[in-house]
Amino acid sequence: MVSQFIVGITAIAWCFLHSFLITPSVEKLGVRFTGSWYRFLYVLTSCLTLGIAFLIIRQHQGEHLYSWLTSSRYLMVGVSASITLLAISQYDNQFFLGISQIRTRKQKADFSNTGILNYMRHPYYAAGIIFVTFYDDFTTTSIVWRGIFVLYFLIGAKLEEKKLLDEHGQTYADYMEKVPAF
Repeated sequence: MVSQFIVGITAIAWCFLHSFLITPSVEKLGVRFTGSWYRFLYVLTSCLTLGIAFLIIRQHQGEHLYSWLTSSRYLMVGVSASITLLAISQYDNQFFLGISQIRTRKQKADFSNTGILNYMRHPYYAAGIIFVTFYDDFTTTSIVWRGIFVLYFLIGAKLEEKKLLDEHGQTYADYMEKVPAF
């Protein structure tokens, strides 16, 4: 029970930090102090803290509960990787990583609905849900962090929708009417 608590608190803490640092008010404050470097520093901080979180989580393996068939695991991880690659080809990755902001000081991403974005609004979240569900065996502790991350992806999609509606207005509202979230 202690392991599940530690894993749960670690996952929740990372999700909270990740979301908190990208809220509009914190982002504005961050841009004020770091200038055009904020998004890049946000991505770097997110990656480093996720790595630390998973180092903590991996220390608490838990007892085995369930294993996917190897073929189904490989198939679904492959689907997750394919969705990710299709998304990478559609997004402005230099903007996503914060490189465009450093080079051009551009703070708003362009709206796109081509490629996979013509079929789902949140391919990264969809790929994330598939990946955390299928990539490894379920244990008494992995079920805790997996549940938290799937919930985080679903909540994150809703929060992102609000931000995108604020940025792109009716164009994004019309897109939401035509294209499913996942």
